[in-house]
Amino acid sequence: MKSIVDLRHRLHRNAELSGCESETMNIIKSFIKENTSLEIADRGKYFYAFKYNGSNCRNIAFRADMDALPIDEGTDIEYCSLNKGVSHKCGHDGHCAMLCGMILEADKMKTDKNIYFLFQPAEETGKGSKICLDFIRKNNIDEIYGFHNIPGYRKNAVLLKYGTFACASTGIEISLKGKVTHAAYPEMGINPSFAAGEIIEWVKALNEKEHKGIVLATIVGVEIGEEAYGTSAGEGRVMITLRGEREDEYNDAKDSFCEFVKKCCEKYSVEFEIKFIEEFGATINHSESVDKVIKCCEGSDIMIIDKPFRWSEDFGEYLKITKGAFIGIGDGEEYPGLHTLEYDFPDYIIETGINVMKGIVENG
Repeated sequence: MKSIVDLRHRLHRNAELSGCESETMNIIKSFIKENTSLEIADRGKYFYAFKYNGSNCRNIAFRADMDALPIDEGTDIEYCSLNKGVSHKCGHDGHCAMLCGMILEADKMKTDKNIYFLFQPAEETGKGSKICLDFIRKNNIDEIYGFHNIPGYRKNAVLLKYGTFACASTGIEISLKGKVTHAAYPEMGINPSFAAGEIIEWVKALNEKEHKGIVLATIVGVEIGEEAYGTSAGEGRVMITLRGEREDEYNDAKDSFCEFVKKCCEKYSVEFEIKFIEEFGATINHSESVDKVIKCCEGSDIMIIDKPFRWSEDFGEYLKITKGAFIGIGDGEEYPGLHTLEYDFPDYIIETGINVMKGIVENG
């Protein structure tokens, strides 16, 4: 465990943004080469290690995400990030260390399975799993499991969910272009504020409507004109996030929103452009995989979650093409939240994650 915790701290110091995880990969690959006999397949932007036992064996995979966030460290830990403005405030350094711990175990295990360990980039932007989908297809992965540390739940509890574990989501940026004019003669121009106002009201109405599952839109930013009191605004932006538990309701809301924006802008003669940013599908667990984890974790503190998490996770892309499940591990009920300055991955949950993976390999 000391070597794994030391590795986690080294990864924390080397926090890298999505798509820039080159040194992170070098650190992990060096650790695997120096401490195990597993083979490594380097695919450029990502890599995986594997223990191959034969073509007739089932292929099981575990995945860890490698990227950090554009957030200052904010704490005075001795292994703080050396890269200014970048830190592991979601715990992906811990996920990688956990996977490396399982690799040490797998190196000693006798099993009738082929075991793969995928180290994925760019989870935070929703792009990483799409880069790695060939890993699933080319290796005929029969099942895949991913993990995330989760504050607010009992320390070391194994969090499982049938169906949707984490919501689908996307950022939506609506750029509005009217016509600037003197503030004394607003009728001579086209001010996009009125279209923006109706778009904001649409968001409010969506959130007040009843749905079968979670459907939520959040205003994250509004920009109209500038600080020029003699000028009627001519341009603006409205930025929202849209998320949903059920992909059918999520997609319906997304389509309805785009149609509304079109009609609204036509009403006010405003030109518009819609961009979708950081798109995530829902992470929907396979029931038989959840059943398997429950069986393999007998004796552990298992919590079956009744509602999906509102945040998103790109692991769902794998679950569209093979079986598997996404699993949470509780950081502690009072533990600082993800993406906050106070957060640092809790090393004490690493062993729990390794034991869950061991159980899946040995008993699944």
